[in-house]
Amino acid sequence: VDIYAKIGYNEFSNTGSLSTLGKFDIDADADFSYAVGMKAVMPLDYGYYAGADIQYEWSKNDADISAGATRDTGEVDYKKWHIAPFVSKPMETMTPYAGFKYAKAKYENNFDALGSIEFENEDEWGIFLGSDFVVDKNLSANVELRIFDETAATVGLTYKY
Repeated sequence: VDIYAKIGYNEFSNTGSLSTLGKFDIDADADFSYAVGMKAVMPLDYGYYAGADIQYEWSKNDADISAGATRDTGEVDYKKWHIAPFVSKPMETMTPYAGFKYAKAKYENNFDALGSIEFENEDEWGIFLGSDFVVDKNLSANVELRIFDETAATVGLTYKY
């Protein structure tokens, strides 16, 4: 079992519907993200591994919102936890992986004209693909793409305690 902390960079977009706005689209600019979590893995045949990851992530991103004819800018406080089973295959200094996840995300928005808006993700199941790259014994870099529950790409560093 690995316990970890991450500092990274993320950007995301989300589509939803609220009774006060109707259908809306939010595009968040790239900014720093932070996460803490725990990962457990077990070996399988042919050098593959199966595992699960539990993580809590948060960031504050500048964002644009469009809802019908309404356009606005502001900030999004993004908070998410997930549980994610995955399969990986270590190869020298990189470990590509893929899996699915169940995630709950909360968006606390403060827009210039629309004011404060809060909502949670509608789609809770997603798929992720990525790879870890070994930098040294305790430090690795990570690139990840997440789809269906969110559309997001993350680049980050992980320090294992």
